[in-house]
Amino acid sequence: MYSFESKIASRGYHVYRNSTWQNAKANQRVKVEIETNKSSRSIDPYACAIKIKHQYFETWLTVGHIPREISRHCYFFLKEEGNIEGHLISTDFKVSPIPAGGLEVPLLLKFSVKRERIFHLMKQFVSDLYDYNYCGEQKGSEEEESDDSDDNEEIQIEMIDDNSSDDNEKESEDEEKNIDEEEETQTNATKDDISKDIIEID
Repeated sequence: MYSFESKIASRGYHVYRNSTWQNAKANQRVKVEIETNKSSRSIDPYACAIKIKHQYFETWLTVGHIPREISRHCYFFLKEEGNIEGHLISTDFKVSPIPAGGLEVPLLLKFSVKRERIFHLMKQFVSDLYDYNYCGEQKGSEEEESDDSDDNEEIQIEMIDDNSSDDNEKESEDEEKNIDEEEETQTNATKDDISKDIIEID
């Protein structure tokens, strides 16, 4: 298992502090999952929810989201069976640098995955596109999210290539089967022609 740690902000604390995250405290455990809420997904199709465990029940509550600068890459990282979890560093919340504003919570997150290639890609994406201490516009800003460069799509492509391997094998088998069927049809047709010739000669 390959892993690395990075300081990441949980965005949207101003939304959740009066509901699901009233008891925010240092060292509180968090984990990251792909967002399933339609409203959140309409804002960011690659939204990844940050969750804490319910105080009394075996459920996890959404208390924030991964910054949009890297949410896309976190989304595909999780799709690749990666794991993201960590803890709250402190309760020294800060104002988010994005135009929409709001509050952020400092987290220390650990990214873990079995595949070395995905590990290196994800570590590079986080390093290049996000800096928790930066107060201005991040390198991976929302305005740049429409960029479909090969580098930004590598995790997605990696996943698609792996998932399609079985399909490609199946297609090859189907093609071989079709060729065999065509050869058999041609052989039968030849036999029919020979039989016809014999009948005509008789």
